[in-house]
Amino acid sequence: MEINKPPLFKVVSRWHNAMPQYTVGHLDRLETLENKLAEHLPNVYVAGASYRGVGLPDCIKQAKSVVQQIKQKMN
Repeated sequence: MEINKPPLFKVVSRWHNAMPQYTVGHLDRLETLENKLAEHLPNVYVAGASYRGVGLPDCIKQAKSVVQQIKQKMN
């Protein structure tokens, strides 16, 4: 297209509080939680937007991971 001129205008839209933002240290806290669950409640797993990604693909990936963990325990 060879566009050589700057745009005539631009718009930046920020949707504050639209998507959850994990705070610093989230993954460390999640690791601690999962270790405690494995130690005290070995058949309880966590999955969902609160843990490792807020989008549907992330939640599906987590669910599949939990299913694999359960299948490995059953063998």
